[in-house]
Amino acid sequence: MNRPLAGTLLAIGAAIAALLALLRVLQMLGIMGVQNPFLFGPEKFFLPSVNWLGAIMYVILALIWIWAARGLWNVDPQSWLFVVVLAIFYLILDIVYLLTGTPWQAVSTSILVSAVVLILAILPGTRAAYQQT
Repeated sequence: MNRPLAGTLLAIGAAIAALLALLRVLQMLGIMGVQNPFLFGPEKFFLPSVNWLGAIMYVILALIWIWAARGLWNVDPQSWLFVVVLAIFYLILDIVYLLTGTPWQAVSTSILVSAVVLILAILPGTRAAYQQT
């Protein structure tokens, strides 16, 4: 197994993205409030209503991120391509949330993680390790 450091970090980033998706499930169900760990102070609020469709979607995304993290750890070329597509999809989804009135605090962490995962994935050494040209 010839996994580069960026590939290891990519797998860890995908696992973190899965955890963030699971946290978003709790937020969609109204069980957990939204609080940005990068801000100081008591900025904590709850989303206005329970969103079942959003919760189901984020459960599916979390499962996909877990599958992708496992594949990246095992240097599976299909997982690399899937993570690139998934990170782009996740970024688009977060931007749509911002455009529809979701506060920046609710999506900033997931935007950061998705962007880092995408950047790591498109590095030349990572692409070569996953046999992508």
